[in-house]
Amino acid sequence: MFVKYSGVISQMMIVILLCAAGCAVGQEASQDVQRFQQDRFAIGFWVDPPYDQRFEQRYAEIAEANFTLVVGGFGPRNGEQISHQIRLCEQYDLNVIITPPVNPTAELEELMDNSPAFWGQLFRDEPGVDEFADLAVRVQAYRETNPGKLAYINLYPNYASPAQWDVSSYHEYLERFVQEVNADVLSMDHYPLMTPDVDRREAYCQNLAIMREVSLAQGIPFWNFFNTMPFANHYDPTE
Repeated sequence: MFVKYSGVISQMMIVILLCAAGCAVGQEASQDVQRFQQDRFAIGFWVDPPYDQRFEQRYAEIAEANFTLVVGGFGPRNGEQISHQIRLCEQYDLNVIITPPVNPTAELEELMDNSPAFWGQLFRDEPGVDEFADLAVRVQAYRETNPGKLAYINLYPNYASPAQWDVSSYHEYLERFVQEVNADVLSMDHYPLMTPDVDRREAYCQNLAIMREVSLAQGIPFWNFFNTMPFANHYDPTE
């Protein structure tokens, strides 16, 4: 089920995140490094609520709307504000992926180590293949110092260009990502344009199909962002 809740979404980019192709299945932990294991269906959004006088109210609304995941820490957030965010996620049984500040506070470091709400960190959005080698080193280093946490990377959709992927085919782009980065989650954003004159659902379904194929072969979940309300030249989607 996909949820649109205008009380929350109106202040965020209009997308939803879900897990598919074996939501509770992740790669088995290696003998020496504990890997991230997804244990619940992930329904979230990009981006998190602004840090203002209604911050706590927003997290109550997010939970009531049946979201389970917050992708947050964007904007000029300090360690104290992100700590507040993680505490609210604990209170409302939400998980959170953050972009940590350069200089986290001692409280934030403790929460990132021990909070059951903290899933991990956002490492990169839409990298090309030329970045995979560096990301693989960073991801492995993060796993070794943060066992069980997710180094989250979101990928391009199939309508991006070979110049953006840095390879000639989308299938190769996905396969090289899961193999070279050794990812725990396969994730992309795809916003199918649907208007009275244009219907691009076929390309969207093809994108889901190839994500499923690659994620099943790797034994990891896949996530997808898509629009749930109008923005730019996108209409308000029907069910």
